[in-house]
This record gives sequence, C-alpha cells and structure tokens, in this order.
Amino acid sequence: MTVTSQAQTTSQDPTTSQDPTDAAGPDPAADPLASAAQLTGIDPARWTVAPPQVAIVGAPGAGGRTLLEAMNDLDPDTPVRLWGGSEPACAGIVLIDPASAIGYTERAAVDAMRQSFGVVALVCTKIDAFWDWPSALREARDDLDPTGSMALFATSSAAALAGAPEESGIGELLAWVHAHTDADEQLRLERVRAGALDAALDRMAIDVERAASADPEEQIGPMRRERSRLLALRDQSRGDRVGVLRSGLTDLRAGVRTALDEGVNEISEAARSGDFGRAVRIDHHDRRGDDHRGHDDHEQVPAAERMAWMREQADALAIHLADVHHGQVAQLRTTALLGLEDSAPAGLPRPAPARVEIPEPPRRRRRAEDLIVVLLGISVGLGLGRLLGGLVADAADTGVPGLRWIGMPVMLVVGLVIAIWVIRVRRASAARAATQTWTEQALAAVRTGLERDLTDRTNAADAALTSRLNRLTARQDRRIAGQLAEIDNAARAVLARSERAARRRDEILPRAAQVKDALEEHREKLGPA
Repeated sequence: MTVTSQAQTTSQDPTTSQDPTDAAGPDPAADPLASAAQLTGIDPARWTVAPPQVAIVGAPGAGGRTLLEAMNDLDPDTPVRLWGGSEPACAGIVLIDPASAIGYTERAAVDAMRQSFGVVALVCTKIDAFWDWPSALREARDDLDPTGSMALFATSSAAALAGAPEESGIGELLAWVHAHTDADEQLRLERVRAGALDAALDRMAIDVERAASADPEEQIGPMRRERSRLLALRDQSRGDRVGVLRSGLTDLRAGVRTALDEGVNEISEAARSGDFGRAVRIDHHDRRGDDHRGHDDHEQVPAAERMAWMREQADALAIHLADVHHGQVAQLRTTALLGLEDSAPAGLPRPAPARVEIPEPPRRRRRAEDLIVVLLGISVGLGLGRLLGGLVADAADTGVPGLRWIGMPVMLVVGLVIAIWVIRVRRASAARAATQTWTEQALAAVRTGLERDLTDRTNAADAALTSRLNRLTARQDRRIAGQLAEIDNAARAVLARSERAARRRDEILPRAAQVKDALEEHREKLGPA
C-alpha cells in the first residue's frame, strides 16, 4: 500500500527556515490557526474540501475489508472507504493488528492522514481472537500517538457479523464516523485544517528538537580524522620520498659500477685467452666468434681485427650498461613518485649508448732490437751446432769412419734450426707483451669512458627526478591545502548549524507549546477529534 498525503507540506530545514520570532505573530488564543500557520509556514487555505467520507487504511492482514463488511452490515449507508493514498476525506482510520508489531505501514499511514485530514482514529481489530489486545493497543498508541490526541476503538468484526453488534465495538466506531461526516461542510473543513496544522506543529517540534539535539561531533569527528591524515601526508610525504630517492640513487651507482666491473673483467679474460671472437656475456648480445687462436698467435692477429673485436665488445658493454641504468632509473621513479604521478605517466627517455675512444693497437716495426734477436739466435744456433759437430768429430776419432766428413753439414743445419726457433720464440714473447699492454690500455679507456658516461647519466637522472619530485609534492601540497580549507569550512558550517538549531529550539518551542495548547482548545470546541 502506497500512502501519500492530500496536502503535501513543504519540507524545510529546521536550522534555516524563517525564525518565527522575527515577527510578533498573531495571538495564539485569539487566532490559533493563524499562529500555527505562522510557525509552520503552512497556509490553512490549501485545504479547500472536506467531503463527508472517512478513509480507512491498514497493513495486509489487519482485517480492513472484514471491518468494512461489518460496518456496512450494521449501517448500509456508512461513508467509509478504503484509502488509496490520495483521495480527500474528512477523517481517517488506521487499523491496528494486535497480532503484529507496529511497522512502517502504520507510521506512514498516520503521518499521511494527519497531514491530509488532520482527524485520525486508531482502531484495533480482531479483539475476539487475541486476549492481550489491550497491551497491543496501548503500545500502538505510545508509538503512533504519544500526545494522546487521537480517538481509540477496539472492534471485533466477527462478533458483528455473528449477530452480536453490541459486543463488537463497531457501533461506537460508527458513531464517531457519523459525528464527522454528518457535520456541515464548513465545520468539516475547520476540523481538517485544525487537525492538519496540529500535526504540522508536532512534526515541526520533532524536527527542531532533533536538529538541536544532534551531536556535531558525529560529523566533525570524521572531518578531524581526515584533516589529521592529510597533515601527516603533507608533512611526511616529501621527506620520505627524498630519502627513498637518495637511497635509490646510491644503489643505482653501486649497481651500474658492479655491472661495469663484471663486463670489463669478462673482456679482459677473453683478451688474455686469445679468444678475440668471444662476446661479452649480456642478455641481448650473446655471440661467439669462430676465430680461436692459441697463446702464440698474438703476432699473427692483424691490428685491425684486434681493434674491431675490442670495439665490438666495448659497444656491447655500453648497450648493456645503458639498459641496466635505464631500468633501475625507471624502477626508482616508480618507487619515489608512487601516488604523485598520473595513472599512466609518460615513459622515461632512453639515451643513446656511449661510444668510448679506444687507442689504436701497436703496429709491428723493424727496430734494432730485432737485429739483436737475430744475431743472438744465430750465435746460439752456431754454438750449439759447433758443439754437436765436435761430438761427431770425437766419434770419428774413436774409429767410426765417415763421421768426420758429415760433421760440418750437421753443425750448420742444427745451428740454423736452433737460430730460427730462438728468433720465433723471442718475437712471440715480444708480441704477447705488446698485445697485453695495448689490451690493458684499451680496457682502461673503456672503463674510464663508460664510468664517465654512467656518472653523467646518474647525475642527469638525479636532477630530473628531484625536479619532478619537487613539482609533484608542491602540487600535492596545494591540493592538500585546498582540502584542508574545505574541511575547515565544513566543520565551521556544522558548528554554525548546531548553534542556530539550539537557538531556534530555545526560541520556537515555547511559542509552539503555547500555539499547540490554543489549537487543542480550538479543536475541542469544533467537536470530537
């Protein structure tokens, strides 16, 4: 059942509606309707009709149709109809089911009927079936009519239909109905207006008291907690984030330095082993050359090939370090600026890898040292050959014919072979030493160049992240300042409303009580409620 009022009252904020004490207002004793209208802001002229009809409404199962049947059985012309929620009438009946607790339906029906008709009666049904109906009716009145202004009836439709109307209580209810429907039209309208304004006074007093009794701390408490949270966020955010940024940059420097040392050491190991084709072991450059030479082949590796191999390794290491540095900077940005940036911040630019300058490898040149090596080899070869020739001659003297004639050729051949071997060994040793020296110089140049590049990258990242952190925290501070101002304004507004509500209660309720007393006296003069 949907319940709406015939004359909808204007909803007003009890803390902001017009103060009735601003104007003296009419005398309640002389004109109670005008006084009530001045307090509630409701014009009684809005009620223009009060037909000789009584509306009845109740929750499902309350016995409304059975009650109507019993009333029609006793009085076929009874002017009582079930109420749809909007039809005009001169009075209303709300049914009370003693088997059920008072709920939303009954409360809404009483409010709507009092606003529409002003005159409402509470009727307890089925008293023959529930022996404790007086308690149910008393509880219903305490809930629905705390001021005791409504008429009360207890009925038994079953008794009336069974032929015992004097025991049903319906006769008294019909008498009340006819007392309202049989009155002349002007009297009915006066009763409706007086009752509706009485209901409006009750509603206004309840709203004013509720607004004045509301604890402002219930609204200000959450505001205060939110303000403390925002202050803590403002005071701690930048300091904590700067600490995270500084710690992250320290870890960044240590991480890229470790990666640089590992890369340079791997290149050095590959160079010492003579494997000029082996690449630095990194994630996205995993190559292995096919040119493998032994320890004695340094002098045979062309200078251009050694330079190309070292350049390839240096470029691969530079790309690897640039990727490592970029990834760590992106992770540090995410950590330090979490919650400050937009949901999808733009990616960081990726600088090009560094290209370091590598010294050219030494080229083989003929020098005086080479001549000395040749002379030394020849002398060693001739000395060993002569020694071997002397042994052959001694063997010939001991009785081996023919050995003397072959001693000289053997001495020359052996001497030449030994001389060539000594020269090659000395040249290989010199080439190995020169290659090692160049490798160390090249690795030192690679290390220095990449260290300088990583330092520049880290300093640039430090400046960029610090600048962005300052801008974002400044923006956050401005946003928090605006939120704090809104919270402070809202809290002041709550306190101001609470103060206005308290003043309004102190000013309006005493006058409302006077007007209500005068209005009740006026209603008594008009006839039964």
